[in-house]
Amino acid sequence: KSIGKLSKDDVIDSRYSNLPSFHLSSSETDGPEYLLDKPVTDLNTSVDKHLCKLVESIGLISEAFQWDTDGKEIVFSSAKHAHLCNQLSMIINVVRALAQTHKISLAEAFNQKMQKNRDKYPLSTSKGTFIKYNENEEKVPKQPDDKSSSDHKYSKVSTINDASMAMKSFVEERNWQKYHGNPRNLTLALFGEIGEVIELFITKKGDKFDQCLGDELSDCLAYSVRLASCCDIDLNAALSHHYP
Repeated sequence: KSIGKLSKDDVIDSRYSNLPSFHLSSSETDGPEYLLDKPVTDLNTSVDKHLCKLVESIGLISEAFQWDTDGKEIVFSSAKHAHLCNQLSMIINVVRALAQTHKISLAEAFNQKMQKNRDKYPLSTSKGTFIKYNENEEKVPKQPDDKSSSDHKYSKVSTINDASMAMKSFVEERNWQKYHGNPRNLTLALFGEIGEVIELFITKKGDKFDQCLGDELSDCLAYSVRLASCCDIDLNAALSHHYP
């Protein structure tokens, strides 16, 4: 059964009927920009509980796309859209909490990870193809990226909207919509990144734990904002509502 054909009376929708929904396409939010490093109120929550929240939320998000098929446009009910707003907000809040617990600036970590990605996937070799430069260097010589491209306008982000625009620009400059435009695929990718965060806390190997954690949390943030964009979710409004 396609998620786009679920009725408002469907049992799965009934669980989310009272949640607020925030659409990018019809947003009238005039509130302040939501800072990535805005202080989190529940820093006393244990790391284990935060990790369990991540697993719970990505599992609930996966439920929304379990009947999706490639190439088929998804039409969300208002209740399902509200459910996704709630769970993506939860994931980003936990990511922020884990970063702040370990004295990591999520904004700085995200900027550094995005620059690593620009170096790994330069426009000169990655447009239209999902091949890393070090896998493609013998075929196509690396050329300096055009610093005037929109990809470089978001090299220093500090808010959730900045992060969303940075990912949107990164994807569109490389013509990667077919890789980063499918909600189900993005959900599975986010699932993998959350798994890598959990693996870090299980192993806790090496002196570069905080650096690795910053990278993995940035990946979680990147896929979260991209998934939100593809689902027409205004994360700035959603986070401001759920975590003021």
